[in-house]
Amino acid sequence: MSEEKQNAATKTAKLWDAQKYLVGSSSSTNTEKGTSKALTLTLENLTGVKADYPNENITSVSAYTFIDNLPPKEYEGYDNVKITVKNNSSVFEKNYKITDLLAAKSVFKTIDIFSKKIISGNLHEFENLFDKQSIPDSTIVQIKNAILSIDANNGRPEKGMVTRFDFDYLKETHEPVVVCYAELENKNSYSTYKLILRNSDKKIIYFGLNENQAGATANL
Repeated sequence: MSEEKQNAATKTAKLWDAQKYLVGSSSSTNTEKGTSKALTLTLENLTGVKADYPNENITSVSAYTFIDNLPPKEYEGYDNVKITVKNNSSVFEKNYKITDLLAAKSVFKTIDIFSKKIISGNLHEFENLFDKQSIPDSTIVQIKNAILSIDANNGRPEKGMVTRFDFDYLKETHEPVVVCYAELENKNSYSTYKLILRNSDKKIIYFGLNENQAGATANL
């Protein structure tokens, strides 16, 4: 393992207090797509998460963190990152395209602005984060009122965290999107937001509040 991979793997393992980790590589052959090569990261005995914490939260955040902490030369020639979680006598693994993970970085900038506006209580130009054709002004007003109501009842959140993300396509246009779950919390409560953002312009095209997705322990 190179020093760069060692450092990236260590940072990823620390997110979950994984007691053991292993970096490697694998390849697979598909009759239609040919051979693909994957960087692999296995995390074992995650003492920093509860037993029922969703595995896909762990794998998505881990894949992003691992690639984000690697220089490009370290994943050159690889197509995917495969994260394997061995915890509580179970094994879960998921593959992520490296190109998707790299593209998600700019999408997360919108999530960061979204979170900071809510944390600061300043929703000025909040509507600029949304695609107006998908979410009209009248709906954005309702969203802002719901956020302000939560702040009034539970207090303003103090920090925001990305808990999970997935990559998908719009059915009609086949445009790539990122489905992102973010948690904003203070000492007494938290709210979970589901946001779908279009890759092309990083605009929010779907907004959901408290849709029963778990929170996170990792900041992106």
